[in-house]
Amino acid sequence: VSLQTGAEHTGFSVTRRLVNAPVVAGWATAVDIAALAARSDVIHVGFDHLVRPAGQIGTAQIGADRLLGLGVTGQGRSVAVVDSGIDLSHPDLKPPTGSAWPGWNFADNDANLADCSGHGTEVAGILAGPQGISPEVGLVVLKVFSLRDGCRNARASDVLAAVDWAVTNRSAWNIEAVNLSVADDSSHSAFCDTEDPAGAAIFGAARAAGLAAVAAAGNDGKTSGLPWPACFSNVAAVGMVYSASSGPVTWGGPAACDDAVSGPDIVPCASTSGAGLSVLAPGVGWTTTAEG
Repeated sequence: VSLQTGAEHTGFSVTRRLVNAPVVAGWATAVDIAALAARSDVIHVGFDHLVRPAGQIGTAQIGADRLLGLGVTGQGRSVAVVDSGIDLSHPDLKPPTGSAWPGWNFADNDANLADCSGHGTEVAGILAGPQGISPEVGLVVLKVFSLRDGCRNARASDVLAAVDWAVTNRSAWNIEAVNLSVADDSSHSAFCDTEDPAGAAIFGAARAAGLAAVAAAGNDGKTSGLPWPACFSNVAAVGMVYSASSGPVTWGGPAACDDAVSGPDIVPCASTSGAGLSVLAPGVGWTTTAEG
């Protein structure tokens, strides 16, 4: 629910209050929803929905090796990873303080940041592993998936709460960017800000705070539009390209398509695209960390 600043949020059981935008989440009956929607101080009432981990399938290809050679390694800065957690004892991944990992588990509302699927650890390795883009960057772990749901789905409201947390705690951990390798099954042919004012407000707050929010465009092979949260105007939506030639490639899953050829900078048929796509980047064949 998006509220005008200062509005009272009665009429349903609130489970989440965001700090950097007038947004609350909670449970309500059909009668309560209708009553909320009719109020003049309520901007928008939307239904929570589920997102899933987006597929993670060369640093030199994007020039990161040259930056590393100049000493730009990410040291002193952090990236907030909104995902399934992290392998807490992985030898290639170290918390920025040398002790406990910073962050929060929004799915279970506790401090347990242990990876429940391995996806978050893989993403962390691409960012900060020995062969990652910024091997000395700090990682802030914002867990939105839970074993209660088999670590398969996360609530959109938990994702927004994680971004909200990153905005609030940006200075404490020198957070420069928020990585969201998550997506739902929707397809938006244009920016989805007006469809989801709550999400737009949070990502707008992130941008105003100087945070770069980056989301995967997904690998469903859709060309009609982008999923949530890549669909917001203040989110950089990233599609994928091959890093090297590996001959013909068959993609399973939702994409179910074939590439007759593959090679550097060729866009796989599985890469989702749409009018709001911001950039293409290597997304196939990374060497990264795995959950131990």
